[in-house]
Amino acid sequence: AAAAAAAGSRARLSDADVLAAREEQGEVEERRQELLVLLKNAAKLAFPEALNFVAGKLQAVLTAAAQVAASGSSGRPLDGSSRASSSEAGFQDAEMAVTLLYALGEGAPDDALKPGTGGLGQLVLLLLTQGQALPAGQHRLVALAVLEACVRYCRVLQQEQSAIPAVLSLFLGPKGLGHPSPDVATRACYLLSRLVKTLRSNLKPYMDEMLRRLQPYLVAVATQPPPQGPAVGSTRDAAGKNLAPVTALVDDRLYVFESVGLLLGQEELPAEQQLAALHSLLQPLQRQIEANLQQAALEPSSRGSGGGPGGVVQLGSGSWAILQAIEAIARLNKGFKWELCAQHRPQLGEHRMAAESAIMGGCVFCRSTRMTTAWPYVLQSSVPST
Repeated sequence: AAAAAAAGSRARLSDADVLAAREEQGEVEERRQELLVLLKNAAKLAFPEALNFVAGKLQAVLTAAAQVAASGSSGRPLDGSSRASSSEAGFQDAEMAVTLLYALGEGAPDDALKPGTGGLGQLVLLLLTQGQALPAGQHRLVALAVLEACVRYCRVLQQEQSAIPAVLSLFLGPKGLGHPSPDVATRACYLLSRLVKTLRSNLKPYMDEMLRRLQPYLVAVATQPPPQGPAVGSTRDAAGKNLAPVTALVDDRLYVFESVGLLLGQEELPAEQQLAALHSLLQPLQRQIEANLQQAALEPSSRGSGGGPGGVVQLGSGSWAILQAIEAIARLNKGFKWELCAQHRPQLGEHRMAAESAIMGGCVFCRSTRMTTAWPYVLQSSVPST
């Protein structure tokens, strides 16, 4: 009994420690937001001074990274300090420097990024071209901060298009879509769609390489459930910048299909290139729907907590595969204007009609089974774009 009481005491102490840590984390985050507000206000009053402060922080972490890289294969910094302490400081300093640069944009003058104004535009360009060199760049928080900053200042890439390959390398590599953290990889899918929307025409020279590098991610998103398991209709807090907005399905990785649709739906592209790429993308998705209809019909639908938009429906693998393919097709189609498909390039319209026929087949299946909670989301996703 005494041992059990002692164990219970340790368990209660452990719970208290966890609660205290969470409260402390919340207080730190609140204080951090207050300091960022002060930076934004200071930038509105004295922008050159605020810019110099942020520039000093960013240049310091890049200089430290260069010194570590120059220290040789032993990996020991030139000042003789240990790798562990250098790495830890690199993560904290790098994340803060990029976050300061991100926040500075909210207090900057309207013309701060215009060509010839110097200052902020040059500092942003420094991050866009040397983001790969940041210390602890693979760290989850550093990777997220860099991706967010790239999207906030992506209009700089319209003026300095030579920096586009470096930014694409960030998004399409192990610090973006290929990051081992599901949070970073999923967020990168959403941020890539925002980047493509802004730079759509500027990305045409890089489209073939982008499609080639995106292919394994497209396959993974279409066929592999997200880490939390297949669920439809659950909600997320979209107030913070670290989460994508709530959409018809919770799997925000599907934004990668929206990005591809935006790239391929440009009228300036040759029709043959559009047809070949669209065919290669749609055929596997259509087959995925057809191949899983029989299996999904045998799977029971289990409803989770709640039946409305905040509820969760756990799906069998066949049902999940059908819904995922339906949403992927719908997002691809969003990039193709109806006028382009119906009037100027009817062959594209034929592909689109075949895809929509597959969507409706999957929707009929959803409506005819016990997937009653999932059905409204499927119907919303399958509405053709105009």
